[in-house]
Amino acid sequence: MRYVLGLTGGTGAGKSLISAILQKKGAKIIDADKLSREITKEGGIALSEIDESFPGVIKDGVLDRKALGRIVFSDKEKLLILNKITHKYIIKLTKEEIEASSGLIVLDAPLLFEAGEDKLCDKVIFVDAEDELRLARIMKRDNLSIDDARLRINARNLAPIKEKCDFVIVNDGDAERLEKEVLDIVSECVGKDILGK
Repeated sequence: MRYVLGLTGGTGAGKSLISAILQKKGAKIIDADKLSREITKEGGIALSEIDESFPGVIKDGVLDRKALGRIVFSDKEKLLILNKITHKYIIKLTKEEIEASSGLIVLDAPLLFEAGEDKLCDKVIFVDAEDELRLARIMKRDNLSIDDARLRINARNLAPIKEKCDFVIVNDGDAERLEKEVLDIVSECVGKDILGK
């Protein structure tokens, strides 16, 4: 049996925390951000296209992520160009991982709907958090200035995405409540038996 649960939401909302909870319970996690880093690392399959569209962000074969982020998070057209380049590779790798897996599979993808990966999911959870909490989390996680962090948060209108999701979880920092809510959703979707431990 295979059940794909999509996990999406804004940067810093806590998708990784929910993935970690489910991974501890035996779920297979497919992290779109990790796949994105894989295809954009030195020698990655997306680098030549990124270099063509964003001259100067690749130096000595290495992508300057902060420089690229400043460009795409301040210009929606440029963000669309980047997404068009990367999404095709991420979707291909995601499909391969899903096909090779069984049981509960969690697809952790911030741009799940934008990339069309929602079509690979049985149900989708939207993870939400207050903007100030998200801001603090991504500044710490990504070592960003407050201005760069705000650019990333403001780059997307999350309301229409949230409406498309089957479930909404608010991650306010209460880990115990968060875990209970996540496990209740999984039980509602596929029953308790799919998770080990």
